[in-house]
Amino acid sequence: MLKVAGVGAALGFLGAVGIYFAPSSLGQCLGWGAAMGLLASASVFLAKGGWTSWDAPFVVPTGIVTGVILGPAIRWLSRRAS
Repeated sequence: MLKVAGVGAALGFLGAVGIYFAPSSLGQCLGWGAAMGLLASASVFLAKGGWTSWDAPFVVPTGIVTGVILGPAIRWLSRRAS
């Protein structure tokens, strides 16, 4: 049980770190957005039971696409706020 909590804490930390990082170039925004989307969706994928769940395999690609969309949006919002 402690190992599962440790993995969840590590994935949660890595997902939350991306909130405070707004890279300068658009390519970096897309890459970091995809990485953060992958981390967030991987934690949901593992929480739902991995491959044993019927809908869990569809969470990861959707999370990556959402991250790619949100990466440039965060960049735009951070530039507009400063």
